[in-house]
Amino acid sequence: MEITKTENKRYKQLTYNGKSYLLDMDSNKLTWFFPFLVWFFPIKGYQDATLPLEKTEKPKKGGGLILLSSVLSGIMIRMTNRGFGDLSVYENYQQFFLLLLSSLTGAVFLVRYIYRYKKSQIPLGEKIFYIKIRFEKGIIGKVIYGYKLLVLTFLSYVILVFLIYTFFDSYPNIIVVFPILLVEYFILIINTTILPPEKDYAIEISQKK
Repeated sequence: MEITKTENKRYKQLTYNGKSYLLDMDSNKLTWFFPFLVWFFPIKGYQDATLPLEKTEKPKKGGGLILLSSVLSGIMIRMTNRGFGDLSVYENYQQFFLLLLSSLTGAVFLVRYIYRYKKSQIPLGEKIFYIKIRFEKGIIGKVIYGYKLLVLTFLSYVILVFLIYTFFDSYPNIIVVFPILLVEYFILIINTTILPPEKDYAIEISQKK
């Protein structure tokens, strides 16, 4: 059995018992709310459907991106030192921040699951199957694999909470909103990047009725 990435981040290629299935990692709507548990839910697969695989060797990029990031970081630091984006000068800035963050979080969710979902969707045929991971060690296997996911989930939300706490505690600047949204988006797309268990599991495949 082999699972490989494709050029379309939403899909993975599964080869099992001589047959090929294209897995739609966004097919189970439960993963929209619990993206870290994607391999615990049935995933829709399309038999004999293929997409170009992701290239393992990517062309080397120059230092332009690093240089640009450094320059932008310097500019942002200088701007914040001069009061750019400082919300503490306004009355009820905390309520404004919560309203802004809530609105933008909703926008991030819509971009991820409406715009990006529809944009990456492609016609894949009628041979639809459901693929599910079965842990051969039962509950022990789930706990071992779930422990790794728990660590990743915990770290992601710790960063998110830390950024929000930083705003209210010591740095009430609108710039904090941007890294918060990046972390939120990372959490929402994790179901398309997280790997299945490395061992002690089997694949169950059932055809859609």
